[in-house]
Amino acid sequence: MSNLYAKTACAIFVATLTLSSCSSPSIFGEDCPEVLASAALTVTEVVSAEFECGGTINDQGVDGTIVLDVENQEEANGVIEKIYRALAANPDVVDTIPNIRFVPEQGDGSFRDTDLGFNGSPSIGDMREKYGITPSPTS
Repeated sequence: MSNLYAKTACAIFVATLTLSSCSSPSIFGEDCPEVLASAALTVTEVVSAEFECGGTINDQGVDGTIVLDVENQEEANGVIEKIYRALAANPDVVDTIPNIRFVPEQGDGSFRDTDLGFNGSPSIGDMREKYGITPSPTS
């Protein structure tokens, strides 16, 4: 009989976790997509920027697509670095590893950020460290 109680308690615990994670607010804040997009849009060559922020128990990712007004990978490298600096400088951007897809305004495909000296996709903290940026607190 005690085995039945243990299974029931376990099922209730799992159901509670599942339901609470569905309604949990994002650890990145409700305005996460807007904060990231507005930081990226400070760069002149950024045509548009859209982000989705998970940040719950089940979804801890930040995914984004940034459209660039550039012709080639070399130009994209300079713009991506500007974007990373803008994200790093914004005190409202929390330290996460955003999965950002950089695409051209004209044409197909995407640009890589592999030529910027990071080991894989950089976190916001990596960007701040590499560029020596400590964001000023917002007032």
